[in-house]
Amino acid sequence: MILAPSSVHLKDSSSFLQ
Repeated sequence: MILAPSSVHLKDSSSFLQ
């Protein structure tokens, strides 16, 4: 999670949430 890139994490989170 924190280890992964912030941009990728943000994109994944946004996609998953929406």
